[in-house]
Amino acid sequence: MSDTSLTKPDIRARFLAAYCDIRTVAGACRLAQVHRSSVYRWRADPAFVAAMDAAYEAGYQTWRREVYEPEAAARRAAHERRTAELRPMREAQTARMRAAKRY
Repeated sequence: MSDTSLTKPDIRARFLAAYCDIRTVAGACRLAQVHRSSVYRWRADPAFVAAMDAAYEAGYQTWRREVYEPEAAARRAAHERRTAELRPMREAQTARMRAAKRY
């Protein structure tokens, strides 16, 4: 599956770059054309584990900045618009309820 002309550090680097984008071992292996068992075998090396952790964190931060935060901002803006639309109705209903209250 992998190209034999590449050295082991090149293959690992290709996997880590894919892992940064995909953040799942299976998906990154498919993208980098590396067998999953190779990655789990490489995990015996603490330096590779640290590199995987760093790649995952970098990918997560990129996803959070580019995908999650804009979507969260859009959700907050939609909620604020809806709240602003409903505020006059809620205030009118509260006023009617207070006026109808008997002592």
